[in-house]
Amino acid sequence: MSNEEKGDMKQFDEYLNFVEGTPGELVEGIVTRIDPQEGLVVDFGGKFEGIVPQRELVHSVEEYEQGQKVKLQVIRFDEEEGYVFLSERKPHMKELLTKLQEAYEDNVPVKGRVVQEMKGGYRVLLQNMVPAFMPGSHSLIRRDQKPPKDEIDLLILDYKRGRRGFNIVVSKRALQEKRQNEFLAAHKEGDVVKGKVVKVDSNSIHVDLGPVQGVVPRNLISHDPSLLPKDVCSVGGEVEAKIVKIADHSKVITLSMKDLEPDPWQTIRERYPVGTIIEKPIKSILPFGFFVTIEPGVDG
Repeated sequence: MSNEEKGDMKQFDEYLNFVEGTPGELVEGIVTRIDPQEGLVVDFGGKFEGIVPQRELVHSVEEYEQGQKVKLQVIRFDEEEGYVFLSERKPHMKELLTKLQEAYEDNVPVKGRVVQEMKGGYRVLLQNMVPAFMPGSHSLIRRDQKPPKDEIDLLILDYKRGRRGFNIVVSKRALQEKRQNEFLAAHKEGDVVKGKVVKVDSNSIHVDLGPVQGVVPRNLISHDPSLLPKDVCSVGGEVEAKIVKIADHSKVITLSMKDLEPDPWQTIRERYPVGTIIEKPIKSILPFGFFVTIEPGVDG
């Protein structure tokens, strides 16, 4: 065997010892080839190519590009094939579990997607990877509703590590209550808020203020009593109103658009001095006289 061949064998032995002696080693790989059936082929600085099987990828194989850098963990070395098998999921999962534990301790929301209805509630995937359980009573999903397909914000109620893995319980209801309490703590009667109109009926306008609902009764829409809710807004539009009453027990806020309008009675003397002659339609006739509408909101 030549000195050159001996040198190559020595390097090969050193490489094998490195791979076999460091299971769990974290490395950075660069995608060199994408195989739709097998997964990714990567260069991670060794003499042999690395293989990341599809089951060990965080995303679907179609989402990767040649030249892309990925954080990987060494799983094993296949001596017969001459490949090093790596995982992207393992280091990603470890980081994700750490972040989820921090979210639980700090009581901050996480993203999750309902993937299956099961006894007592729903199976949820957090960040499309970590399984969790959401009790039906915490889902805010009615019996006649289908679970949302998109990711939703959730609070982690319980985070434990058991013999069979992690036991994580999440809640949509707890997050809603948390946001409602935060909104109520940050607002008071007299504050002006903006919201999206979600419903208009004959007697009121219903406004989405985010975590709470606001209602504008008909008598608080305008100084002009002839205006109906449908005359001033429609579903999907935005309105600005003043908070006039907060009912803590129901989390419903009474709003007034009328309070943001100029009060016509405040300047009535300047606009209609004594002796001013006006011609206006009769509004109603009573035994003691009749009423005339001078302008919207002002009768005489």
